[in-house]
Amino acid sequence: MKRRDFMQLLGATGMSMVCPLASRSAFAADPNDLVVTVMASGGWDTTMFCDPKGDKNISGKGVINPFSKNDIKSAASGSPIRYAPIVSGQTDTGSFDTLFNSHHKKMLVINGVNVFGGHGTGLQHASAGSKAYPTIGAMVAASHGNNLSNGFISFGGSGGGDNPYGEAAITRISDIKSIGMLAETNSYQSDAVYNLIDDAKRKTAKRLQTELALPSRQRASGQLFNAMNSTASISSLMTYIPGSLSEGMVGQAELVSAAFASGMSVAGNLKISPFDSHSGNDRTQSQYLQEVAAAVNKLWEMAEQYGYDDKLTVILLSEGGRGPFYNSDQGKDDISENSMMVMSNKLSGNRVIQATNDAFEIQAVNVRTHQTDEGGEIIEPMHIHQELRNLLNINKLLVDKYPLGGTNMNLFGV
Repeated sequence: MKRRDFMQLLGATGMSMVCPLASRSAFAADPNDLVVTVMASGGWDTTMFCDPKGDKNISGKGVINPFSKNDIKSAASGSPIRYAPIVSGQTDTGSFDTLFNSHHKKMLVINGVNVFGGHGTGLQHASAGSKAYPTIGAMVAASHGNNLSNGFISFGGSGGGDNPYGEAAITRISDIKSIGMLAETNSYQSDAVYNLIDDAKRKTAKRLQTELALPSRQRASGQLFNAMNSTASISSLMTYIPGSLSEGMVGQAELVSAAFASGMSVAGNLKISPFDSHSGNDRTQSQYLQEVAAAVNKLWEMAEQYGYDDKLTVILLSEGGRGPFYNSDQGKDDISENSMMVMSNKLSGNRVIQATNDAFEIQAVNVRTHQTDEGGEIIEPMHIHQELRNLLNINKLLVDKYPLGGTNMNLFGV
């Protein structure tokens, strides 16, 4: 059987997925590990979110934030996690307050992560721990869901941050409004014609398995056949969507959550890309960071509603930071100083690792205490992803294939 015939069979499934032909080990499905990566693409200003600094003039360079230190909020009474207020002139939707007050107990904030690369490679670096490795979503899908029809759903698009490097099938969605059409798989034929097409498709899949010579191709064919016969269908997905899908990233969160609830998926990427704010920084960041927070709130709301909140891990990230000081257009330019947030009931939460100073400069930290230490190490995505791999029970074959190296810093406290 030629590669062309195999690719035609892929198209016959009706799924918009990328299924690699290279060998993928048939890891056992494990529904106990679900992951969502929330990407604030373009370079978010974390001083307007989870690493606020205030409006003190720094060494004559200007101020970092338009608000006073006294206006900075705490997640809850006694919590070390602080977050920014909504700037004057912007509508406060309450999503910051809900995120940090309702979910701080399962939240780890890591301020002072050094993420490097351009916008695309930087997003891959933050999402994978390396610019040339599969993202954590792909690793979870390959480990726990490679027999699912849509194990890894991504809104990542072409801007980076969702490259599976051949380890997992990925379903990319660019227009959330069109997803409902996928449920109507028999819209244009009578039942008799549709059944004939379906029967022919299944017979072709079985014949393919017997004709493919290479074991790697046979395994890929078997995974595809299992996906085609999965009880977790697009139709069942629709039953978990709360009415009509919301706009923007909240709608993405609703769709991925419904996919988890239906058993269709184990990994998802959410993404919006307005954060490259070289002008009008405060207005842009304040508005869209609230959308990010609202999407994360929706993820946890639906996880609790459908009973998988103890299985869910949510990672908030971007490919870079901003500033720290304003330019002549009241914008902030790209920098590598960054933050990452990890939320899970499996880690030690209600914590912040503070590796930036008041001037928003990255500081090295002691690898054991996580306190600033000139003789310590700068936190990079590889340190975080080493622990994510353990937390999410990534298959050892994949871990060994894509080694990250670096010191084990026990950032998660588990």
